[in-house]
Amino acid sequence: EQALEALNDERFRKLTDLFYIVHAVRCVPTRPDDRQRARAPAPAECRACHPFIDFETRPLHPPLIVAVGAPLLGIILQLATVGLQGAFAQVLPVPWGRSIRGRAAVIGGILLLSTIVLGVLAVFFRFNGLGVVAMIVGSVGAASLIGAAWTYFWSIPAAVRDFDERA
Repeated sequence: EQALEALNDERFRKLTDLFYIVHAVRCVPTRPDDRQRARAPAPAECRACHPFIDFETRPLHPPLIVAVGAPLLGIILQLATVGLQGAFAQVLPVPWGRSIRGRAAVIGGILLLSTIVLGVLAVFFRFNGLGVVAMIVGSVGAASLIGAAWTYFWSIPAAVRDFDERA
């Protein structure tokens, strides 16, 4: 925030009105064996700090709160990896040592990737004051996610074994 104000440019000063950054926990958790290295907070630690975060953000009346960090980024990257694997390698993993292969994997992968892209675009449009466009793009993204899930679950019975059990 101070860096934006130091630029003395009115355009950048308004960015501070768009974003409010707050950490999930009020202290930096460290590893028991090494006090210098931070670790990811445990879910119980995040829950313990929730009342403080709520108290801090309530006066701002935020229309949208977006959680960003390693856990969210990990989920998004994992979904993107599965989507890319389906779209380009034509393989989607299924439990029980099986895989969906071929056209169903490509369709599911493309739908999953489009869900991620449309979700990011919806958030972008929402923050730029294009609420109706954001709602339309978000709805198409949700439909894409439903299509990806439907394709995935519909194709599970046709999934092939990854390894031969006779070996």
